[in-house]
Amino acid sequence: MMVVAELRKTFTKGSGIAALVVALLVGMLTAAAVYQVQHMEGASINGTSVSELVTVDAVQIAGYALRVRNFFVLPMFLVLGMASSVAGELSDRTLRELLVRPVSRGSVLFAKLTASGILSVITLVLTLVPAFALGALLFGLPKEEVSTQILKVLAAYGASFLADLGWLSIAMTVSLFIHSAGGVVVGVVFGLGLDMALRAFLWALEKIGAEKAAMLRPFTLTYGLDAWQGWSEGWEPGRFVSLTVLLVATLTVALARFRRMDVL
Repeated sequence: MMVVAELRKTFTKGSGIAALVVALLVGMLTAAAVYQVQHMEGASINGTSVSELVTVDAVQIAGYALRVRNFFVLPMFLVLGMASSVAGELSDRTLRELLVRPVSRGSVLFAKLTASGILSVITLVLTLVPAFALGALLFGLPKEEVSTQILKVLAAYGASFLADLGWLSIAMTVSLFIHSAGGVVVGVVFGLGLDMALRAFLWALEKIGAEKAAMLRPFTLTYGLDAWQGWSEGWEPGRFVSLTVLLVATLTVALARFRRMDVL
């Protein structure tokens, strides 16, 4: 019943509705944009049209759509939704009404994470289905190893769900320290910026010969959150280990913090 109640709140909030709409648009517009580029009048390289140089199929369109989905926008909608669910309810004290009931605080966090996780799954489906369907209609299926290619992109979407759980767990943890939905989003974005700067610094060190800098990459925040990109670049088990550690660590901190908080 707690999960059902959280689902109602998640799918009636502006952030939840916006996430669904954006996810659907990403799938459709990605296919339309690639088609437009390929058939743009006069688009050619050395006299050869773009459509002849670049072969596109439904699986690749689904992969492009996933990249667009995960490029900051959709993860931030999920972060905002979780921030509203936790920090927002702590701020306006509506969470007290739930905690006066005979339920454990762990079950409260679990219900919120489950509802947001279901939102993540639906946004992934809303991106995948139109992208693949329109891709098949406009560009056709892969010429070789069709089933293998389809399973590969499905694995990418599955890995993206795990990454979404990482984003949600981070947002939940931050929400228990910053009781403002806007403050949580700003905090997550600021942390993401610092993490990207750190990764750029480590990359620069590697380029100038500091080979040990690569050993520090698994300790960056976005290393595990980017595990889904392995579908096109080659799967890296280390990324999934990093993502698992991130999930366990953030959820452990969140639960410990929530149990000690006085919200009554």
